[in-house]
Amino acid sequence: MKQGDLTLYSLPHYLEGPLQMLTQEMKTCMNILKFHRFIYQPHLDTDPLRCGPGFRVCRLGKAGLQHMLLKSTILKNIPEELMWMLTENVPAVGVYLDPSVTKEVFLDIQNLPYAGDNEIPVSWISPIVIGTLGMLGTEKDFRRLGHGTLVTRVAARLLASKGCIPHCHVTFTNAASKEMFKKMKEWEQSHTGICFKSVDNVFKVPKFI
Repeated sequence: MKQGDLTLYSLPHYLEGPLQMLTQEMKTCMNILKFHRFIYQPHLDTDPLRCGPGFRVCRLGKAGLQHMLLKSTILKNIPEELMWMLTENVPAVGVYLDPSVTKEVFLDIQNLPYAGDNEIPVSWISPIVIGTLGMLGTEKDFRRLGHGTLVTRVAARLLASKGCIPHCHVTFTNAASKEMFKKMKEWEQSHTGICFKSVDNVFKVPKFI
């Protein structure tokens, strides 16, 4: 390991001071990322999942996965094959344009199809390598339509159905995502935390949501 190649995820906030002292003693530079942690409460998720006309919800196909990685600030250099293996077991989800859908549709998440390999989603979310849901994104022209909320709810139910405990880290500076999670009754804020990441020409501060 090179000096400075260090990332510490999901630490309690009270460790911020001691870690700053440690980095000073090591004569290295670290970025601090502060986040809110939200945990999914399945017993509170009682509303049906519905997708409006003109759209459909699918598991990400290959083009969708590539698009999500391209838009990501931290995982674009992760091998696509690795992410594909991850999302085969813990699905990545997207909302896709579909003019053939003429009315609202109730979703059956246990039979959610894959999108076509050439289709690009307008909104997406995926599990990431540190175990949280992340990389939530929506194309600019399709924001404020509820797509981010929908993919988050679908992904959470899929993860919960596999025995996982869905959770998300939302950075202090991401007011839009924080507001979205606070509006969903099935997500509860549990605590705040920090992430330390080394600063050099290779690493960037991670973006969770």
